[in-house]
Amino acid sequence: MKPNKLTYQLGLPEEFRYDAARLYDEAFGQKFKFIIKDMDKRIAVLAESILPDLAIVAIEEGRLAGIAGFHENGSSFFSGGNLKTLSKYLGFFKGLKAALLFSFFERKPFKGELLMEGIVVDSMSRGKGIGTALIDKLTGYAKEKGFNWIRLDVIDTNEGARRLYERKRFVAVRTDKFPYLKRLIGFGAATTMTKYVASD
Repeated sequence: MKPNKLTYQLGLPEEFRYDAARLYDEAFGQKFKFIIKDMDKRIAVLAESILPDLAIVAIEEGRLAGIAGFHENGSSFFSGGNLKTLSKYLGFFKGLKAALLFSFFERKPFKGELLMEGIVVDSMSRGKGIGTALIDKLTGYAKEKGFNWIRLDVIDTNEGARRLYERKRFVAVRTDKFPYLKRLIGFGAATTMTKYVASD
């Protein structure tokens, strides 16, 4: 049997914009649902808010198989949607409320640090080492660009991702707990993890 061809590249091809939005919604939609309940509108906002250059992607046989989004130069792969985009789908006042709620999830990188938004692998492509490969590609990118650290947050309900990050030499440095939000966003704590890449 001929093995499936997997390729990796910097930047999300435009034809995969909505596929990326659907993958992000499947992986992180729980924390967005209380902001935008309608799935179609939520995915539309996600798709329009994506900055394609700020991701490393895996493509398998012409299909989007995985994404590792990141922040750079004050921008991020998924911004949460600006007021104009949110108002387009929700109306001005609901859009304003959504923008304020999305700002709760915003993070800023420190100097010398590449901030990772998270890794998503399509369910049809799991078990093929794509998540590990995306971390390795992102680490290589960080070194090439002169970053010293990679930082990410992993939620308490995603133990598999945390084990993967630990295998790739990420170290937990802080855990923030917000149990009062668990019923809304589906998790009650997030752990910040970092990896020093300058000496790799």
